[in-house]
Amino acid sequence: MGAEVVALVVDLVVGLAAMEVERVAMEVERVAMEVDRVALEEERVALEEERAALEEERAALAQLALALADLGSLEASSPFTLTQASCSRSMWRLIPISNK
Repeated sequence: MGAEVVALVVDLVVGLAAMEVERVAMEVERVAMEVDRVALEEERVALEEERAALEEERAALAQLALALADLGSLEASSPFTLTQASCSRSMWRLIPISNK
């Protein structure tokens, strides 16, 4: 009879330990999923920031294209043309064009 009680107590303790191990494993899995969720959220935010930066760059390029188109139409209607001076890439000067 005493051995049966000991066996029942051992089974009970082993069962409780197994349940606790399963509970801890589930908690570890839950934390891992939360870590993955946070990482995905950080990646989403980074991609959104990159998208916003690309949108700003696209808008700046569109403004540049408009400015170049305006410059082209201005140059076409002018007796002068913008040319780059040979002495420096950063220097610009107006040169009259006789065939315009």
